[in-house]
Parts: sequence; structure tokens; C-alpha cells
Amino acid sequence: MQDFANLNIIYGWNYSGKTTISRIFQNSEKTEKNPDYNSSEFELENYNGQKYNEQIHNVDDRLVRTFNADFIKDNL
Repeated sequence: MQDFANLNIIYGWNYSGKTTISRIFQNSEKTEKNPDYNSSEFELENYNGQKYNEQIHNVDDRLVRTFNADFIKDNL
């Protein structure tokens, strides 16, 4: 997988995990878990070896914004 850039679009077939991945990133944006994944755990690691999980919301100062079905439901 390529490194993320300033703007990233994730696309794929239905039921391929796009919403799950976007909700992981949305955890950083909202600093809270999605209610559908309340008992979930995850861990991501950046290129410097810094780790990010459901309790550590930011590993650097990047601004995260997600536009997914949850965003549409909450805002439109």
C-alpha cells in the first residue's frame, strides 16, 4: 500500500472494509469510538514507529477528516 498523502480517497467493492477503515480514522477526528465498534481494538503505526490506537488519538499533528456514511447521516 502506498503512503498516505495530504488527501486520500479510499474506494472499493461493497463490503470490502471501506467503512471500517474510515471509522478507524474517524476515531482520531472525533476522539471517540464509533458506537458500532464500542468494544473494538486497533493499532496503527506510522513510518517513524509511533503507534496510534483507540485510546491514543493522534500520533502527529495531521488533521484528519472523514467523509463516509456516518458523516452524511450526522450532517446532511
